[in-house]
Amino acid sequence: MKNFDDDKKKFLKANELFLNNNFNEAESIYINLIKQYPDKDSLYYNLGVIYLKINNFNKGIEIILKYISLTKNPDNKFFYLISLLYEKNNNILPAIRYIKKLVKNDAEKNNFKIAKLYKKIDCINLSNKYLDRCYNLSKNNFYKIYKLFNFPIIYDDKKYYEKKKQNLIDDLKYLNKENFSISKNLLIDNPTFIHTYNGNINKDFYSSIRDFFIKKYDFLKNNSHAKNKIGKKIKLGIISEFLSFHTIGKIFHEMISRLNTNIYEVVIFNSINTIDSEIKSNLDKKYKSITLPIDQDEKIKIITNENLNILFYPDIGMSTDLFYLSYLRLADKQVVSWGHPDTTGNQNIDYFLSSKLFEENKDFSKKNYSEKLILFNNLPSYFNYPNSIKNTRNFINNVYSCPQSIYKFHPDFDDVLIKILKKDKKSKIILVKDRFSIYKKLKKRIALKDPINSTRIFFLNRGDKNFFISLCSISSVLLDPLYFGSGTTFFESMVAGTPTVTLPKKLLRSRMVKGAYDQMQVDTSLTVAKDIDDYVDKSVFLASNKKINLELRENLRKKAKKNLFENENVIDEFNNFFKKII
Repeated sequence: MKNFDDDKKKFLKANELFLNNNFNEAESIYINLIKQYPDKDSLYYNLGVIYLKINNFNKGIEIILKYISLTKNPDNKFFYLISLLYEKNNNILPAIRYIKKLVKNDAEKNNFKIAKLYKKIDCINLSNKYLDRCYNLSKNNFYKIYKLFNFPIIYDDKKYYEKKKQNLIDDLKYLNKENFSISKNLLIDNPTFIHTYNGNINKDFYSSIRDFFIKKYDFLKNNSHAKNKIGKKIKLGIISEFLSFHTIGKIFHEMISRLNTNIYEVVIFNSINTIDSEIKSNLDKKYKSITLPIDQDEKIKIITNENLNILFYPDIGMSTDLFYLSYLRLADKQVVSWGHPDTTGNQNIDYFLSSKLFEENKDFSKKNYSEKLILFNNLPSYFNYPNSIKNTRNFINNVYSCPQSIYKFHPDFDDVLIKILKKDKKSKIILVKDRFSIYKKLKKRIALKDPINSTRIFFLNRGDKNFFISLCSISSVLLDPLYFGSGTTFFESMVAGTPTVTLPKKLLRSRMVKGAYDQMQVDTSLTVAKDIDDYVDKSVFLASNKKINLELRENLRKKAKKNLFENENVIDEFNNFFKKII
């Protein structure tokens, strides 16, 4: 076997290419060197990191497994790397298996990692078991608090959720009296996110969470803000982890990209977790763009130094990395919108950007927002009509689809699905799988309620936009979940014109489909229900009457193209709003 020193220059060249993000050339050199030096650990490790960087997780797993199989005692860094590759590839159980090999080396850190991985796949009892181990090792109250916020996505019934929520409220009151602080390096993941998916008014609940965190995190204390002068242009910051190929990017990127640069100087703040995409690239080219670092104090310093007049959060509650910044006053005026459609309960967020079409009753809505409610005349979103996607399939009678996120399946919605199955004996209901197979818990929950009829519920693998449009095309009707309904998926479904049956309640998050129908200016007598029974009746009627369904589809397609997509009026409203609040 050759001596590795003979090819050290090639190795150093590959390392240089790697450090300069020239991954393809570096990969080629590492692969050739491995053929000559199959026992050289650094070659395998660097190649594994390259595959992690370029999102080729299967190849990364393959190369690291190969090295582990060849070596009696691999360095711990290989276990960390393969665990991360499995996690990124959504294979959580193997990721856990390799982290468990490292528990003896750094018990607290690795037990916490295991707890978070079990949380990802909704194994909350196992997650809590490892959180208890972390607390026993460290006596750090953070792990107690994390456990309090550890809510499952799929739970058996409302009583379970309400009891756990009340325990959280009570325990936070008790812990608030204790004298301790939490490190800025230990953040509770998305502490309010899951609670938006219930039909509750959350203003006071979220306010109590905010008060707790401000008291316990030092980086949130003593926040003072001096008003910034307005120069020739209004300095407008826009902050989100998801201004990319994501629901948030789809909703807001067109409005943001068409801000009037004669009026606004725009700065985009991305998270270190923001994924590269065409949407991100377009915004980065047009405006000053800053990727914020991991450290919370550094984030605050960077944003503060921009001397912003306005800071706009398209969403609050979905990003752990950026969530806690919203508790601070980092600009003269701070605004949130319906990217995550719930109030923040946060006195430092001044305005909530909604629409007259989203809110049932202005006076009711005002009471349930901690922010000042701003009601656009139009839906606060701009969607280009997707001409590249064609509707090529005809629908099939008695097929009901709900291609929504697993978070939206409240236990009450199970009962709606079962009622449809009972009323329409020919019915088939199509749902979509999630990436972590949590759908199996949902499937089991529904089966326990009705083991016979639930056999006509089918879960399909989630696909791309063309898959979604094809599914809409063959479906007789789309079912809008209770409490947190369809958003961007409704816009996309209008390419096929498939009718969505919806049951709007009082809160915005259940009224998005109703708002879209109203902007389209269509008759909703066949699609907007008054109660559960009416929802079932309307769904079954549309799924069983092909002639009426086809006529409705054609009308929905036409009205959507005319009134829903490419609405120039909202661009003007968006531009004028920020100017008015200064």
